[in-house]
Order: sequence, then C-alpha cells, then structure tokens
Amino acid sequence: MENGEYNRDSNCANGGEQYAQRPQFQRTPPPENHLALAILTTFFCCLPLGIVSLVYSAKVNNLWAMGFEDAAKAAARKAKNWALAAMWSAVISVVLYVLVVFVLGYSAYSLGGSEVINPLLNL
Repeated sequence: MENGEYNRDSNCANGGEQYAQRPQFQRTPPPENHLALAILTTFFCCLPLGIVSLVYSAKVNNLWAMGFEDAAKAAARKAKNWALAAMWSAVISVVLYVLVVFVLGYSAYSLGGSEVINPLLNL
C-alpha cells in the first residue's frame, strides 16, 4: 500500500476474506392494519370497542417489522373485527333508541296522554 491508502479487505477480522451476503427473502406486503377504521369507530361509534381496535391496529406494523407475520395477520384480523363490532353496536344502539322513543311516544299518546303530546306537536 502506498501513500497511506486504506485497504479495507486487509483489515477484516478473518484476514481479508469476504463473506457472501445473506440472501434476501422476498416478503409479501404487510397486512392492512385498519387504523383509519379503528379511529373512526372510536370517535363516532363505540369508544371502548374502538380503543381495543386501535390497540390491535397499532400492533400490526410492529409485529410485521419484527418478522412475526402470523401474529401481524392475526392482529390485523382482530383490529378489523373489533372495529366492525364497534360499528354494529352503534347501529344497533341507534335503532333501539328510535324504537324505544317511538313505542313510548305512541303508548303515551294512546293511553290518554294526548293533552301532553298535542301541545308539543303544535309548536
């Protein structure tokens, strides 16, 4: 070596031998984490079920990056299922609320509560 040139191969711990690069495996893209659905169901549908969905959706990318592909797929599936459960619980709650209000209003009107209901309807 002349003029202070640096030979990287001669300074290797194995006496200058180069190791072959580790083969790169072709991985499939990570599963959908359903984060947007989890956020929307948390804010607009059912807070407790939406939070569970958020927790599972946050785990998906980390598990995939660590190499736990099956666990990442399972977390993605759970995130979607919890978000759908939150959405359906909100839909069922609204339907039940409307039915209860309608039934109570109709029963109050039919049981002689017309003097209470009629002034309210004339507003």
